Amino acid sequence: MITEDLNTEFWVISDTHLIAKSLHDEGQAFSQMQKTSQGKDLYYQETALTAFMRMAQRKKPAAIIVTGDITFNGERVSAEKFAEIFKPLKHTQVLVLPGNHDIFDGWAREFRGKKQFYAGEISPMFWRSIFAKSYRQAFNTDDSSLAYSVQLNPQYF
Repeated sequence: MITEDLNTEFWVISDTHLIAKSLHDEGQAFSQMQKTSQGKDLYYQETALTAFMRMAQRKKPAAIIVTGDITFNGERVSAEKFAEIFKPLKHTQVLVLPGNHDIFDGWAREFRGKKQFYAGEISPMFWRSIFAKSYRQAFNTDDSSLAYSVQLNPQYF
């Protein structure tokens, strides 16, 4: 159970499309990717997510539900960075679900100068490992989709 409080607050975020700063050098290949990324902000995601996490530290919602497409193109390093950003939350559960860009995406890339290189992608096993804290809250889990349900409070599952 996430909270005993019947009148609780939870937040929902989606489609963060985080690409960890360590996966690019802001060179030509990355700039080209930014220009063709359908308006996604690839430069300030870590900053924005850190600010969001700090606001959650102050406001203390019972949970933050993250509904997928956490990573830009399924980079394992980006998922690990996302988990690291939200790790300081002590009074808020972070409940993470994968999106179509997160598991075996096939386009996980690192950008250096004019070139792109394969960056390790995320398997279901890695996903569950990176976000183990979320899955420990699960009341039921669907292993094929990695979806799960939680008991929010005594009244709601």
